[in-house]
Amino acid sequence: MKLGAWLWGIALILVTIASAEGWIVRVSPILIAVPAVLFAVGAGAFCIGRPGLATLNRILSCVFAGLLALVAISQVPLRAMFLASRDDLESIAQKVRGGTPCGCQSAGSFELSASQVTPEGNICLWVTSNPVERIGFVKTSTRRILGARYEIDLGGGWHYARFKDE
Repeated sequence: MKLGAWLWGIALILVTIASAEGWIVRVSPILIAVPAVLFAVGAGAFCIGRPGLATLNRILSCVFAGLLALVAISQVPLRAMFLASRDDLESIAQKVRGGTPCGCQSAGSFELSASQVTPEGNICLWVTSNPVERIGFVKTSTRRILGARYEIDLGGGWHYARFKDE
């Protein structure tokens, strides 16, 4: 079970990095969270009430699996990176709204590849923009973004969204 604690700990670190970089929107966080929760609950229930089974490594495995699920669902690392970069994103969004397109440039911790103002008035700052999909920050006045496959509400009208162009 020592290996299990290490594997869940490494998985937690990888999911945290993936969340901070915004990569986790490519897969539904549910696909990460559900197995982690099932493991944490199942392994925890197996050890409860059984003397000698609740070892430090088993407890750490359950804790790491639970934290992994929490990070995957809450997207705390992405939200923290967004808050650190918000002023730069707001500044670039104002320029784009004024008609100045932004090419490749950095906004805090993120590298933007393109920008766009949609017909609905949304300002899109793309982190990934290619013929297959677009992923990035969208400043909008609506609760949901039309056409987004997956989105994370970051507050203040900002969303991190994935669009699949087919």
